[in-house]
Amino acid sequence: MGLNWVASYCPHAAYVMKTDCDMFVNTEYLVTQVLRPELPPRQQYFTGSLMKNYIPNRNEASKWYMPPELYPGDVYPAFSSGTGYVFSADLAGSIGEASLTIGLLPLED
Repeated sequence: MGLNWVASYCPHAAYVMKTDCDMFVNTEYLVTQVLRPELPPRQQYFTGSLMKNYIPNRNEASKWYMPPELYPGDVYPAFSSGTGYVFSADLAGSIGEASLTIGLLPLED
């Protein structure tokens, strides 16, 4: 929903950032090393912490339990950590549209 809002109401934004409220953002590093204002804004750009080879938690007592009925696979496909990521605003609409065709996994804290 937020991605569609960005796509509709922020046509001049160069980048979008999502971060959890309990995360620290090193804004100096973000601007100078990731966003690089001396260069033209990047297109089709996404950066974050890539999570690979994570296995579903099958412990029913865990907060992070993933029932096999919701995700039957043994390993999740690679994904970006939800703690924080940055992407070029031109991707907002595409990501929003793609999200409509992918099932939701309830893993948010």
